[in-house]
Amino acid sequence: MDYTLCTGCYTGKDGGTGVGLWTLDAETGTLAKRGEYPCDNPSFLAVTDQCIYAVSERPESGAVTAFRREPDGTLSYLNRVDTMGGDMCHVTVWPDGKHLSAANYRSGSLLVRTLNPDGSVGGETAFVQHSGVGFDSADRQEGPHVHATLLSPDGMRLYASDLGLDWLSVYDIGPDGTLTEAEERAQIRTPDGMGPRHFRFTERGKYLYLVAELGSKLLVYASPDGGKSYAQIQSVPTLPPEFTDFNLAADLHFSPDGRFLYISNRGHDSIARFAVDPATGEAEPQGHFPSGGRWPRNFCLTPDGRWLIAANQYSGTLCAYPRDKETGALGKLACRAEAKQVTFVKAF
Repeated sequence: MDYTLCTGCYTGKDGGTGVGLWTLDAETGTLAKRGEYPCDNPSFLAVTDQCIYAVSERPESGAVTAFRREPDGTLSYLNRVDTMGGDMCHVTVWPDGKHLSAANYRSGSLLVRTLNPDGSVGGETAFVQHSGVGFDSADRQEGPHVHATLLSPDGMRLYASDLGLDWLSVYDIGPDGTLTEAEERAQIRTPDGMGPRHFRFTERGKYLYLVAELGSKLLVYASPDGGKSYAQIQSVPTLPPEFTDFNLAADLHFSPDGRFLYISNRGHDSIARFAVDPATGEAEPQGHFPSGGRWPRNFCLTPDGRWLIAANQYSGTLCAYPRDKETGALGKLACRAEAKQVTFVKAF
Protein backbone atom coordinates (compact mmCIF):
# COMPACT_ATOMS: atom_id res chain seq x y z
CA MET A 1 0.00 0.00 0.00
CA ASP A 2 1.18 3.52 -0.81
CA TYR A 3 1.36 6.34 1.71
CA THR A 4 0.46 10.00 1.54
CA LEU A 5 3.00 12.55 2.73
CA CYS A 6 2.19 16.11 3.65
CA THR A 7 4.94 18.73 3.74
CA GLY A 8 5.35 22.29 4.97
CA CYS A 9 7.96 24.81 3.89
CA TYR A 10 9.07 28.40 4.03
CA THR A 11 7.47 30.41 1.23
CA GLY A 12 9.74 33.44 0.88
CA LYS A 13 12.50 33.88 -1.69
CA ASP A 14 13.62 30.52 -3.13
CA GLY A 15 10.95 28.75 -1.08
CA GLY A 16 7.84 26.73 -1.85
CA THR A 17 4.25 27.87 -2.14
CA GLY A 18 2.55 26.13 0.76
CA VAL A 19 1.32 22.77 2.04
CA GLY A 20 2.34 19.90 -0.23
CA LEU A 21 0.82 16.45 -0.77
CA TRP A 22 2.95 13.57 -2.04
CA THR A 23 2.65 9.85 -2.72
CA LEU A 24 5.25 7.46 -1.31
CA ASP A 25 5.47 4.12 -3.10
CA ALA A 26 5.68 1.67 -0.19
CA GLU A 27 7.65 -0.88 -2.23
CA THR A 28 10.27 1.31 -3.91
CA GLY A 29 10.35 4.46 -1.74
CA THR A 30 9.72 6.64 -4.79
CA LEU A 31 8.21 10.06 -4.03
CA ALA A 32 5.80 11.82 -6.39
CA LYS A 33 4.28 15.23 -5.73
CA ARG A 34 0.57 15.47 -6.44
CA GLY A 35 -0.47 18.92 -5.24
CA GLU A 36 0.37 22.07 -3.33
CA TYR A 37 -1.96 24.41 -1.46
CA PRO A 38 -1.15 28.09 -0.85
CA CYS A 39 -0.26 28.97 2.74
CA ASP A 40 2.16 31.47 4.24
CA ASN A 41 5.26 29.82 5.77
CA PRO A 42 3.60 26.56 6.88
CA SER A 43 6.67 25.41 8.80
CA PHE A 44 4.79 22.86 10.93
CA LEU A 45 1.57 20.87 10.44
CA ALA A 46 -0.80 18.75 12.50
CA VAL A 47 -2.69 15.96 10.74
CA THR A 48 -5.98 14.34 11.79
CA ASP A 49 -8.28 11.91 9.98
CA GLN A 50 -10.41 14.81 8.76
CA CYS A 51 -8.11 17.85 8.57
CA ILE A 52 -4.63 19.31 8.29
CA TYR A 53 -3.70 22.36 10.37
CA ALA A 54 -0.78 24.53 9.29
CA VAL A 55 1.00 27.24 11.25
CA SER A 56 2.11 30.42 9.54
CA GLU A 57 5.53 31.28 10.92
CA ARG A 58 5.57 35.07 10.62
CA PRO A 59 7.67 37.50 12.71
CA GLU A 60 4.89 39.73 14.00
CA SER A 61 1.68 37.73 14.06
CA GLY A 62 1.28 34.00 13.51
CA ALA A 63 -1.73 32.19 12.14
CA VAL A 64 -3.29 28.73 11.93
CA THR A 65 -4.90 27.57 8.68
CA ALA A 66 -7.32 24.64 8.53
CA PHE A 67 -7.70 22.39 5.47
CA ARG A 68 -10.27 19.61 5.12
CA ARG A 69 -9.05 16.26 3.75
CA GLU A 70 -11.39 15.27 0.91
CA PRO A 71 -12.25 11.66 -0.08
CA ASP A 72 -10.38 12.07 -3.39
CA GLY A 73 -7.13 12.86 -1.54
CA THR A 74 -7.16 16.62 -2.12
CA LEU A 75 -7.45 19.42 0.43
CA SER A 76 -10.10 22.12 0.77
CA TYR A 77 -9.50 25.39 2.57
CA LEU A 78 -11.64 25.88 5.70
CA ASN A 79 -10.40 29.01 7.45
CA ARG A 80 -7.42 30.89 8.82
CA VAL A 81 -7.18 32.49 12.26
CA ASP A 82 -4.58 35.13 13.04
CA THR A 83 -3.18 34.82 16.54
CA MET A 84 -1.23 36.87 19.02
CA GLY A 85 2.48 36.13 19.03
CA GLY A 86 5.35 35.99 16.55
CA ASP A 87 6.93 33.10 14.65
CA MET A 88 4.41 30.39 15.46
CA CYS A 89 6.38 27.18 14.95
CA HIS A 90 4.32 24.25 16.28
CA VAL A 91 0.70 23.11 16.51
CA THR A 92 -0.88 20.14 18.30
CA VAL A 93 -4.43 18.82 17.93
CA TRP A 94 -5.70 17.49 21.25
CA PRO A 95 -6.98 13.90 21.48
CA ASP A 96 -10.51 15.17 22.18
CA GLY A 97 -10.58 16.65 18.68
CA LYS A 98 -12.11 19.80 20.10
CA HIS A 99 -9.01 21.92 20.76
CA LEU A 100 -5.59 22.71 19.41
CA SER A 101 -2.58 24.34 21.05
CA ALA A 102 0.19 26.27 19.33
CA ALA A 103 3.62 27.67 20.22
CA ASN A 104 4.91 31.13 19.33
CA TYR A 105 8.70 30.94 19.22
CA ARG A 106 9.72 34.57 18.80
CA SER A 107 7.35 36.07 21.37
CA GLY A 108 7.55 33.16 23.83
CA SER A 109 3.85 32.37 24.24
CA LEU A 110 1.39 29.54 23.78
CA LEU A 111 -2.33 29.44 23.10
CA VAL A 112 -5.33 27.13 22.96
CA ARG A 113 -8.22 27.39 20.50
CA THR A 114 -11.39 25.40 19.97
CA LEU A 115 -12.06 23.34 16.86
CA ASN A 116 -15.52 23.59 15.33
CA PRO A 117 -17.49 20.48 14.28
CA ASP A 118 -16.52 21.03 10.63
CA GLY A 119 -12.81 21.15 11.59
CA SER A 120 -12.36 24.90 11.24
CA VAL A 121 -10.48 26.79 13.95
CA GLY A 122 -12.66 28.54 16.52
CA GLY A 123 -12.22 30.86 19.48
CA GLU A 124 -9.38 31.15 21.95
CA THR A 125 -9.72 29.52 25.38
CA ALA A 126 -6.23 30.20 26.78
CA PHE A 127 -3.18 32.37 26.15
CA VAL A 128 0.00 32.21 28.24
CA GLN A 129 2.92 34.61 27.90
CA HIS A 130 6.25 33.43 29.29
CA SER A 131 8.77 35.98 30.61
CA GLY A 132 12.36 36.05 31.79
CA VAL A 133 15.93 35.69 30.52
CA GLY A 134 17.72 32.39 30.05
CA PHE A 135 21.25 31.12 30.62
CA ASP A 136 22.76 32.35 27.35
CA SER A 137 21.36 35.87 27.58
CA ALA A 138 23.65 37.17 24.81
CA ASP A 139 22.31 34.82 22.14
CA ARG A 140 19.35 32.43 21.70
CA GLN A 141 18.22 32.62 25.34
CA GLU A 142 17.79 36.38 25.62
CA GLY A 143 14.11 35.77 26.37
CA PRO A 144 11.38 33.10 26.27
CA HIS A 145 11.01 31.02 23.10
CA VAL A 146 8.22 28.46 23.27
CA HIS A 147 8.93 25.71 20.74
CA ALA A 148 6.28 22.98 21.13
CA THR A 149 3.22 21.91 23.11
CA LEU A 150 2.03 18.40 23.87
CA LEU A 151 -0.60 16.82 26.11
CA SER A 152 0.25 14.29 28.79
CA PRO A 153 -0.88 10.73 27.92
CA ASP A 154 -3.83 11.03 30.32
CA GLY A 155 -4.92 14.27 28.65
CA MET A 156 -4.99 16.18 31.94
CA ARG A 157 -1.97 18.45 31.44
CA LEU A 158 -0.36 20.51 28.70
CA TYR A 159 3.45 20.62 28.46
CA ALA A 160 5.29 23.40 26.62
CA SER A 161 9.01 23.44 25.85
CA ASP A 162 10.69 26.85 26.20
CA LEU A 163 14.09 26.92 24.48
CA GLY A 164 14.90 30.36 25.86
CA LEU A 165 14.24 29.58 29.52
CA ASP A 166 15.41 25.92 29.70
CA TRP A 167 11.94 25.06 30.92
CA LEU A 168 9.29 22.48 30.17
CA SER A 169 6.30 24.36 31.57
CA VAL A 170 3.30 22.35 32.75
CA TYR A 171 -0.35 23.42 32.89
CA ASP A 172 -3.48 21.79 34.26
CA ILE A 173 -6.26 21.73 31.66
CA GLY A 174 -9.73 22.92 32.61
CA PRO A 175 -12.90 21.34 31.17
CA ASP A 176 -13.37 24.28 28.80
CA GLY A 177 -9.79 24.32 27.46
CA THR A 178 -8.44 26.82 29.97
CA LEU A 179 -4.94 26.49 31.43
CA THR A 180 -3.67 26.90 34.98
CA GLU A 181 0.03 26.57 35.79
CA ALA A 182 0.62 23.29 37.64
CA GLU A 183 2.39 23.08 40.99
CA GLU A 184 6.14 23.66 41.05
CA ARG A 185 7.08 20.01 41.50
CA ALA A 186 5.46 19.25 38.14
CA GLN A 187 7.59 21.81 36.29
CA ILE A 188 10.68 20.50 34.47
CA ARG A 189 13.84 22.61 34.43
CA THR A 190 16.54 21.37 32.06
CA PRO A 191 20.27 21.93 32.66
CA ASP A 192 21.47 25.44 31.80
CA GLY A 193 21.89 26.19 28.11
CA MET A 194 20.25 23.00 26.81
CA GLY A 195 17.44 24.75 24.90
CA PRO A 196 14.55 22.23 24.96
CA ARG A 197 12.84 21.80 21.59
CA HIS A 198 10.66 18.74 20.79
CA PHE A 199 9.66 15.94 23.15
CA ARG A 200 7.67 12.70 23.39
CA PHE A 201 6.05 10.62 26.13
CA THR A 202 5.91 6.85 26.32
CA GLU A 203 2.41 5.44 26.06
CA ARG A 204 1.52 5.61 29.75
CA GLY A 205 3.68 8.61 30.59
CA LYS A 206 6.25 6.63 32.56
CA TYR A 207 9.09 8.22 30.57
CA LEU A 208 9.59 11.50 28.71
CA TYR A 209 12.18 12.01 25.95
CA LEU A 210 13.32 15.56 25.17
CA VAL A 211 15.62 16.93 22.47
CA ALA A 212 17.89 19.73 23.69
CA GLU A 213 18.46 21.82 20.56
CA LEU A 214 21.32 23.99 21.82
CA GLY A 215 23.05 21.24 23.80
CA SER A 216 22.61 18.55 21.11
CA LYS A 217 21.51 16.11 23.79
CA LEU A 218 18.72 13.61 24.37
CA LEU A 219 17.39 14.12 27.90
CA VAL A 220 15.42 11.24 29.40
CA TYR A 221 13.04 11.70 32.33
CA ALA A 222 11.20 9.15 34.46
CA SER A 223 8.06 9.66 36.51
CA PRO A 224 7.96 8.08 39.99
CA ASP A 225 4.35 9.05 40.62
CA GLY A 226 2.26 8.21 37.59
CA GLY A 227 3.08 11.31 35.54
CA LYS A 228 2.61 13.92 38.27
CA SER A 229 6.33 14.82 38.16
CA TYR A 230 9.49 13.84 36.26
CA ALA A 231 13.15 13.48 37.18
CA GLN A 232 16.04 13.33 34.72
CA ILE A 233 17.67 9.90 34.50
CA GLN A 234 19.88 10.26 31.43
CA SER A 235 21.64 12.78 29.18
CA VAL A 236 23.00 11.38 25.92
CA PRO A 237 24.76 13.28 23.09
CA THR A 238 23.00 13.20 19.74
CA LEU A 239 26.40 13.54 18.00
CA PRO A 240 29.41 11.25 17.58
CA PRO A 241 32.26 12.25 19.94
CA GLU A 242 34.62 13.19 17.11
CA PHE A 243 32.23 15.83 15.71
CA THR A 244 32.97 19.28 17.17
CA ASP A 245 31.48 21.64 14.59
CA PHE A 246 28.24 23.64 14.95
CA ASN A 247 25.07 21.61 15.36
CA LEU A 248 21.46 22.08 16.42
CA ALA A 249 19.46 18.98 17.33
CA ALA A 250 15.90 19.14 16.03
CA ASP A 251 13.23 16.46 15.77
CA LEU A 252 12.62 13.07 17.40
CA HIS A 253 10.38 10.10 16.64
CA PHE A 254 9.92 6.59 17.97
CA SER A 255 9.62 3.55 15.75
CA PRO A 256 6.04 2.20 15.75
CA ASP A 257 7.02 -0.62 18.13
CA GLY A 258 8.74 1.79 20.53
CA ARG A 259 12.07 -0.08 20.43
CA PHE A 260 14.04 2.65 18.64
CA LEU A 261 14.23 6.42 18.86
CA TYR A 262 15.59 8.68 16.12
CA ILE A 263 16.80 12.31 16.32
CA SER A 264 17.80 14.69 13.51
CA ASN A 265 21.00 16.75 13.70
CA ARG A 266 21.29 20.01 11.76
CA GLY A 267 24.96 20.67 11.10
CA HIS A 268 26.12 17.08 11.33
CA ASP A 269 23.23 16.48 8.89
CA SER A 270 22.40 13.07 10.26
CA ILE A 271 19.75 10.92 11.87
CA ALA A 272 20.89 9.48 15.20
CA ARG A 273 19.56 6.07 16.24
CA PHE A 274 18.97 4.93 19.84
CA ALA A 275 17.76 1.61 21.21
CA VAL A 276 15.28 2.12 24.06
CA ASP A 277 15.14 -0.21 27.06
CA PRO A 278 11.44 -0.46 28.05
CA ALA A 279 12.35 -1.61 31.57
CA THR A 280 14.63 1.31 32.47
CA GLY A 281 13.66 3.92 29.87
CA GLU A 282 17.32 4.47 29.00
CA ALA A 283 18.38 5.06 25.41
CA GLU A 284 21.55 3.46 24.00
CA PRO A 285 23.25 5.28 21.08
CA GLN A 286 23.54 3.04 18.01
CA GLY A 287 25.18 5.24 15.42
CA HIS A 288 24.23 7.81 12.82
CA PHE A 289 22.91 7.79 9.27
CA PRO A 290 23.20 10.61 6.69
CA SER A 291 20.04 12.62 6.18
CA GLY A 292 20.70 12.86 2.44
CA GLY A 293 20.86 16.66 2.43
CA ARG A 294 21.59 19.77 4.46
CA TRP A 295 19.82 20.80 7.67
CA PRO A 296 17.31 17.99 8.43
CA ARG A 297 14.83 20.07 10.40
CA ASN A 298 12.15 17.41 10.52
CA PHE A 299 11.60 13.77 9.54
CA CYS A 300 9.01 11.01 9.88
CA LEU A 301 8.54 7.26 9.79
CA THR A 302 5.76 5.56 7.87
CA PRO A 303 3.07 3.94 10.06
CA ASP A 304 4.44 0.46 9.29
CA GLY A 305 7.99 1.53 10.18
CA ARG A 306 9.43 0.47 6.81
CA TRP A 307 10.51 3.92 5.65
CA LEU A 308 12.11 7.05 7.12
CA ILE A 309 11.75 10.33 5.21
CA ALA A 310 13.99 13.28 6.07
CA ALA A 311 13.06 16.91 5.31
CA ASN A 312 16.33 18.73 4.53
CA GLN A 313 15.58 22.44 4.65
CA TYR A 314 18.76 24.02 3.26
CA SER A 315 19.19 21.61 0.36
CA GLY A 316 15.44 21.60 -0.30
CA THR A 317 15.14 17.83 -0.48
CA LEU A 318 12.98 15.00 0.79
CA CYS A 319 15.01 11.81 1.19
CA ALA A 320 13.47 8.37 1.67
CA TYR A 321 15.38 5.52 3.32
CA PRO A 322 14.28 1.92 3.84
CA ARG A 323 14.37 0.80 7.48
CA ASP A 324 15.06 -2.61 8.98
CA LYS A 325 12.33 -3.11 11.58
CA GLU A 326 14.38 -5.64 13.57
CA THR A 327 17.65 -3.71 13.88
CA GLY A 328 16.35 -0.17 13.38
CA ALA A 329 19.07 0.46 10.80
CA LEU A 330 18.49 2.58 7.70
CA GLY A 331 19.41 1.29 4.27
CA LYS A 332 20.69 3.07 1.17
CA LEU A 333 18.92 6.18 -0.11
CA ALA A 334 15.92 5.11 -2.19
CA CYS A 335 14.70 8.48 -3.48
CA ARG A 336 15.61 12.15 -3.33
CA ALA A 337 12.93 14.67 -4.38
CA GLU A 338 13.08 18.46 -4.63
CA ALA A 339 11.04 20.30 -2.00
CA LYS A 340 12.16 23.90 -1.66
CA GLN A 341 12.83 25.09 1.90
CA VAL A 342 11.02 22.05 3.30
CA THR A 343 10.70 22.10 7.09
CA PHE A 344 8.10 19.43 7.85
CA VAL A 345 7.04 15.99 6.62
CA LYS A 346 4.41 13.54 7.86
CA ALA A 347 3.39 10.14 6.46
CA PHE A 348 -0.11 8.70 6.79
